[in-house]
Amino acid sequence: MRPLVGPSVGHPAVSRGRRVLVPHLCLPGAGGRVSVLQAVGVLVEGVEHRMAVPGGGRATGAEEPCDLAAVVDWGSGRRKWAHMTSIYQQAMGSDFGRLQPELREYFGLHAESGVSGHGRGIFDVAGCPAWFARPAFRLTALENAFFPEYNSDVPFTIRNYPHIDPFGRPALTARRELDFGSALRVFEDTTSLRDGILTDYVGRHRRMATLLTCSATADGRIRMVSSQTRVFAGLRLPLPDMLGALAYVEQWWDDDAGRFRISTRVVHRQLGTLLVYAGSFDYVLEEFDCVLPLEVRPQRWEERV
Repeated sequence: MRPLVGPSVGHPAVSRGRRVLVPHLCLPGAGGRVSVLQAVGVLVEGVEHRMAVPGGGRATGAEEPCDLAAVVDWGSGRRKWAHMTSIYQQAMGSDFGRLQPELREYFGLHAESGVSGHGRGIFDVAGCPAWFARPAFRLTALENAFFPEYNSDVPFTIRNYPHIDPFGRPALTARRELDFGSALRVFEDTTSLRDGILTDYVGRHRRMATLLTCSATADGRIRMVSSQTRVFAGLRLPLPDMLGALAYVEQWWDDDAGRFRISTRVVHRQLGTLLVYAGSFDYVLEEFDCVLPLEVRPQRWEERV
């Protein structure tokens, strides 16, 4: 895929060439400035129809209805989701507008954006600092979840793909690859939205889920907390927060460096910090047709929350 290069207008970061943003338009009745990509998703010719999104039960693939309104583009045959916004914007509401402009672009991807996000950077530190947890993390690494290594200056990539999951929920699937030298580790998850609540499904079989809450800090950073861990091993097994671990993520745009920065800690109340990664990265947008690449798709999808 080729990068989607925007003109040198809009946010000053574009003119400096440090990241790729999309231009904005002022449309009557649109409530202010909207991105060109959002406009394309709304201003299409055709007739509105209620349509079912191919989905299914937990692993059956049976169809179930979706209550998202779609607009049919009769020229391409594709569905355009009317007035679609990102899962983070829907979950955060007005708080989303308090984020730094760069963060609003980063977390603003949705299934009709027509783009995916691709980042590359260095973690100053990454891995499991708790030696006693590393044997267990060797097993979770096989599931593309947590990992046992612990090192500094770890190169990594991240890819973010907005889409509709098989159950009709707007979602974003992310795949991170960390190069520890001795091992290349993958950490993958899908965050889905239903009834205004974000659920994050972790691992290649999506057998672990957490409740994800997002907020904006006073200086425009995004803060995310994962709690209420559930494990799906045939049965749904909720883990109390006092037994499970909480994940704390903070991400922001460093204007001086012209890069994103992120800091993540997974903390157990009794055992302390089990996993950390913190560093900076560049980020660009690329054209995306809303079809997940094969290597990004999980081995199974999970509907339960």
